[in-house]
Amino acid sequence: MNILSLPPELVRNIADNLGTKELLDLQQACRDMRRIVAPLIWSHIHLDVSPDLDRMYSLGVDACRLPRYKGECETVCRPRTFFNEHKCRKRTIKVDHRCIADFCSAFLSDHDVGAYTSAFESTRTLTLNLYDYPSAWVNLELDPATTREEIGRQDPATLFTWVLETLVPQRFTKINRIDITTSTRHIRPTRLSRLINILWEAFPVAEKNVDLKLLGSAPLLPKILCDSSRIVELKLYNESKTQNGSDSVTSLLNNHKLPTSVERFSISCDMVTNFQLLRSFLSHCDKLKELMIRALVLDECSFEWIPDTVLSLSLVDIYCESNTQTHPTVLNGVESLEVINSCADVFDTLRLPNLKRLKFEGNEVPSESLDAFLSECPKLEQLDASNLAYDQLADILSSASSSISSLIINPSVEIRDFGVDCLNKFAVAAKEHEIKFTLLKAKGWDDDVTNVLKQLLSGLPHCSDMYIDFDCSPRSDYAYFESTYLPDVEGYFRRLSEFSKLLVKLDFEAFDNYQDTSA
Repeated sequence: MNILSLPPELVRNIADNLGTKELLDLQQACRDMRRIVAPLIWSHIHLDVSPDLDRMYSLGVDACRLPRYKGECETVCRPRTFFNEHKCRKRTIKVDHRCIADFCSAFLSDHDVGAYTSAFESTRTLTLNLYDYPSAWVNLELDPATTREEIGRQDPATLFTWVLETLVPQRFTKINRIDITTSTRHIRPTRLSRLINILWEAFPVAEKNVDLKLLGSAPLLPKILCDSSRIVELKLYNESKTQNGSDSVTSLLNNHKLPTSVERFSISCDMVTNFQLLRSFLSHCDKLKELMIRALVLDECSFEWIPDTVLSLSLVDIYCESNTQTHPTVLNGVESLEVINSCADVFDTLRLPNLKRLKFEGNEVPSESLDAFLSECPKLEQLDASNLAYDQLADILSSASSSISSLIINPSVEIRDFGVDCLNKFAVAAKEHEIKFTLLKAKGWDDDVTNVLKQLLSGLPHCSDMYIDFDCSPRSDYAYFESTYLPDVEGYFRRLSEFSKLLVKLDFEAFDNYQDTSA
């Protein structure tokens, strides 16, 4: 049986991107592993090695057959094979500057498009990454076809616009989400506005699911918000100045409002501003759920401008010039908080009584500030401390007022810098919680990391699910992983069996009983 015909969720549960060579012959490996794993008390372990698409292509594996973390198959266009999907059920059509020529040629050539009706009908997402626009299209070659007479000798950008407007809606009739990523450095505002209008008119069923990801300067925004009620996601980066030399984001905040339909908003400011300006800009967003602010210096440490509807808040490189606020800002709606490289005033100023997930890294936070913050988070369940030393992590676990059930920690090379006393301190603090899930990031696995894991697990008696993420570059990952572990699969899993209370979920029965019904 071809492993690529298996359901994506089953493939992920068995070996998430272990390596293409191993995926192609995984059934026998699983039989071997069942013999090893069966006597053990654990039943789930994930091994995550970043995929190398170039390597997969060289082995003849079509990228659209590979499972993705979000449960969808992503199609990467390849020369002259845009429609050669066979049994693959596409969900996403991804078009970037490297394959626009193939994308257009596929529609304008003599392909029997009727043979791909099921693929067209099953596609739900259209992703356009319009970088290097239109310089990358100058070598566009079309097969002789009657459609060439209809469009004449147009430039590649006009041709692409025509394909989107005329042919794509005829083929992909079930699109309900559109992602556009671009930059004002690569596409003129007038042309981008035209493309967006075309897509909105062509796919009316996607009206409430359109995601616009704009990586560009803020002055472009007014030109593309001609029908702002359809924009769900908006990302803005401050790339350039306006014509009069003023900051583009400042100009945007002063003169415009965020569209009311936006649910996810990200802005990289790179400026000093006041919270009243942000409050005015976000004042009409009654649907905003996710908010990320990057590179912002507040003249006053206040977060009263954050709408009550926000569920997920991310603060990256946020600094305050002064903090005279006598009472913290209480945000009852926020359930997820990410604080990266920001000042400690954030923890002094915010109170999140319904917080469930916390991640912070970067600048050290005074223990008294963190203790006060955590003491008012009675619902905290998940803690991402992947960049903290274990003595800091132990302090956090001691301060948390709730029972944390999910913990992300980092037993990487740097862990060797911490002594036994530090690990013992962590083990004592961790036992106060019922931590069931642990995500570990490791830059390879050797005896030192093994010893650290043993010490960590002594403080995690309730741990039942462990995810091991080999956090290395893809190419070195493959070489290291294949040369170190795969030649001796049995010895590898016996090594893991030294750890107690690990749940290793390899669904062997489902694997053996699975029948390929796609034929």
